[in-house]
Amino acid sequence: QRYGDIVFENKAKTPHSGDAWLHLPDKKIIMLESKNYTYRINKDEVEKMENDMKTNHIRFGVFVSWNSVVQNRKDIDIHSFNHNSETYMVVIVSHLGSDIIKLDLALQIIRKLAEYFDEIKKFPWIINDIKQNLIDLDKIIQKNYKLRDSFYQMSNGIRGSLDYFY
Repeated sequence: QRYGDIVFENKAKTPHSGDAWLHLPDKKIIMLESKNYTYRINKDEVEKMENDMKTNHIRFGVFVSWNSVVQNRKDIDIHSFNHNSETYMVVIVSHLGSDIIKLDLALQIIRKLAEYFDEIKKFPWIINDIKQNLIDLDKIIQKNYKLRDSFYQMSNGIRGSLDYFY
């Protein structure tokens, strides 16, 4: 419902197909893999998604972790790999439960890549540019986490002082 032009197809019960396929209006498909672990997700899970993408010849994907970090990845990261002379791309999102807006950003990135850079080999610099921008965004996200923590501590301190006063 949030993305009106995308058709969601549940694939959770279909082996080697990810959790869902997102059908775009231009007939391209984005594979979605969702994890709800409370511990760090190792790289094997991302590699499993890569194999699922290769099996189904789906070149674009979004890998999300609701409550934990994906090993060796920032909160929002991009991963590309090659298979049979074709480039596959995955946007990886960690700690999605703490900020659902990250999903909007991940879908915008992967949709634009699917729309404009179907043959990414003609534009090898684009992945590096996106990675650098995501590094900059990650710095802002980390500062935001610190601000949230400081606000929470200050809020608790004020509440405690008011309770003591009354």
